[in-house]
Amino acid sequence: MRKHHLVKHLALTTGRGTDVLNRYTVIELRKMFDNPYELSYDECRNINVALRSGGASYRPLTGELNTEFGYMVAVEGFGKIIPRVWASEDLRLVLNQWLKEISYTGDSRYFIGIWEHENQYHLDLSQRCIDLEAAIIAGKQRNQLAIYDCKNKKDISTK
Repeated sequence: MRKHHLVKHLALTTGRGTDVLNRYTVIELRKMFDNPYELSYDECRNINVALRSGGASYRPLTGELNTEFGYMVAVEGFGKIIPRVWASEDLRLVLNQWLKEISYTGDSRYFIGIWEHENQYHLDLSQRCIDLEAAIIAGKQRNQLAIYDCKNKKDISTK
């Protein structure tokens, strides 16, 4: 069911209105879901350092951490709240368990979003939209209360 849910979200229209699902064959989609991605200790150490400023958006495979442009929009149905962990190794174990649960395979169109609120971590699978209007529309469609403005480092309400 989760795999079908993620395939449905591959059809997200980007800021230019392009249907990304048409770019993938059935074989490519199967490869995306058949090999779960695991974060390394170094990746989690970098995420843990970024969390000290309140949150992190990390794109596996490219290594992009806390991008400076665009707007992050969470993919509905993949969020999770966990107790805060302090050590990078504990964070790695928790994040890798979540990535297995959602059948994440390292698709570079998605970011792993994590931020702290009231001594808990909120995990999300997110996509970056370049266009603000497209991001707000996607946020509304995905029942998100807000999207995240990467440049100004603030939430923008979708209401």
